Amino acid sequence: MILLNPTTEISLARLPRSLPSLVLSPSEIETLFENITNLKDRTIMEVFYATGIRRHELINLKIEDINFENKTIRVKDDKSKNERFVPVSNRAINWLNKYLEKTKVKNYLFETTNKKLNPEILSTLVNNYFKKAGYNKGSCHVFRHSLATNLLENGMDTRYIQVLLGHENLFTIQVYTRVSIAKLQEVHEKTHPLG
Repeated sequence: MILLNPTTEISLARLPRSLPSLVLSPSEIETLFENITNLKDRTIMEVFYATGIRRHELINLKIEDINFENKTIRVKDDKSKNERFVPVSNRAINWLNKYLEKTKVKNYLFETTNKKLNPEILSTLVNNYFKKAGYNKGSCHVFRHSLATNLLENGMDTRYIQVLLGHENLFTIQVYTRVSIAKLQEVHEKTHPLG
C-alpha cells in the first residue's frame, strides 16, 4: 500500500478553449430568419437568439415560464437545479404571442404530440436552416455564441453576459472576449492617440 498519493503535486494541463466555429452578426441572423416560414420554427429561433438559452433549457420551457408583462423567461437548469430570469426582446415576445395564438400547448412550450421536443430533432432542424442560409454547419449553440458576442461588441459588461447565460464564473465568458477582437481592433484604431 502507498501511504501518500504521488500525484498530489502534479497540476493537470488545461485544454485550450476553442473559439466558437460560427458567430453571426445581427444582419446575418436577420438573413437566416428570413428563410424560416414555419411559425413554430421561427419562434424557436427567435427565442434562442433573444435569450441565449441552451438547447435543453429551451426544450424544458413551459408556458408558465414566460412572463409576457415583464418580458422575462424563467429558465431552469436541470443539472444544477438553479433557475434564472432572462429578459426577452419585444420581438421575441411578439413571435411567442403569434405562436401561442395558433398552437394549443398543453405542457411544454415547444412540444410535439404532448411531449418534449427531441434534442436531436431540434438540432437537425436548426442545422437544416443554417444550411439553407448558406452555412456549412450550424447549431442551437450558435445563437448563444452570437448573442453573447453581439452584446459584448455593443458594450454590455461581461458580468451581465455571465448572468444572462447562466455561467457560474467569469472565466467561461473569456471565449467571447476573444471572439470580439475585431471590435477591439476597431475601437483601438479609433481611439489610439497615434492611430
